[in-house]
Amino acid sequence: MSTLLFLLLTTFFKCSEVGQLELVVAIFRHGDRTKDAMTFYPKDPYNNVTYYPYGLGQLTDEGKLRSFFLGQQLRRKYDNYLSPKYTTEEVDAASTHYKRTKDTLKFVVEGLFSTGVQNPNDWKILPEKYINPFGKCPRYLQIYEQYESSGAGRKVLGKYEPYFPYIVQHTGLNITKLFDLLLLYACLRSEEEWKLKLPKWTSLVYKNYLRSATQDFFTITASVSALHPLYGGVLMKIILDNMHKKVTSSTNHKLHLYSVHDLNIVSLLGVMNIYRPHLVPYSACIVMELHKISGIYYVKVLYQEYTPGHFKEITIPGCDVLCPIGRFREILAQNLPGEEDNCNIVNTS
Repeated sequence: MSTLLFLLLTTFFKCSEVGQLELVVAIFRHGDRTKDAMTFYPKDPYNNVTYYPYGLGQLTDEGKLRSFFLGQQLRRKYDNYLSPKYTTEEVDAASTHYKRTKDTLKFVVEGLFSTGVQNPNDWKILPEKYINPFGKCPRYLQIYEQYESSGAGRKVLGKYEPYFPYIVQHTGLNITKLFDLLLLYACLRSEEEWKLKLPKWTSLVYKNYLRSATQDFFTITASVSALHPLYGGVLMKIILDNMHKKVTSSTNHKLHLYSVHDLNIVSLLGVMNIYRPHLVPYSACIVMELHKISGIYYVKVLYQEYTPGHFKEITIPGCDVLCPIGRFREILAQNLPGEEDNCNIVNTS
């Protein structure tokens, strides 16, 4: 048999081997929400809007429906793998402490399981540092600010500075960094989604300028490697530890669900070096599958941006679509946290 034929046959049998799905991890952004209180600006004509009956920063009916549809989509994809009934023995569910992420998790689970949620109190609450690293991890903020004041960071910020006076004039905000622009964009977008007519001054900056600044902010958080062990890498380590438990047969869980925020999604994609510049839509979902083929465990990563609504396989740089779990962990090792809390500020003077 020729060498070429042997290689072709080997590849064929490897690719056609069925294997077994051992674990599914789904990490998703919450559904559509109302305006968040932290995005208000002094001259906003809609500061008195109450967003009844939801309140500020809460899941809307559209968000509930979108979350439910995500659950149904996961059910269709894994119907032969998951039981029809929700049990804590099979499902491990976690959310950040925000009501909108808790509600999103509830509707995703209801879409997944015909019996719905038996006891939401069984869900875990992720520590607050998983939500806002800028406020809860001083070292994260320090590294980000160091980048923003570096040559590369100044180049990015410099694209937006010419419009700072215009925005300050119309908003009453003190605009100095990309995060300020992100908050303003989030405010205007929420108001637009609520069918409020945006002030005329926003026409010069909303669709392109503020959207671009928001995207650049997320690109920085996804690409500055020193940030990964402090945020995205922390959640990734939890996921990898859960996979290790499955490999060593120390858990019966078949599904892990994490209801989080857009920065969590961006940071996880950054940890895996697969982020491409985009704004994470509501209910966007990363899925990580653990497969066992001929006694070897592999990780497959999929990403669904909700529109067009299908899961796309993502190849991790340096590996294949089915990435051996040892190689997967090796690739991500530098982006994972150490044993100690490393959020303390480092003296650089």
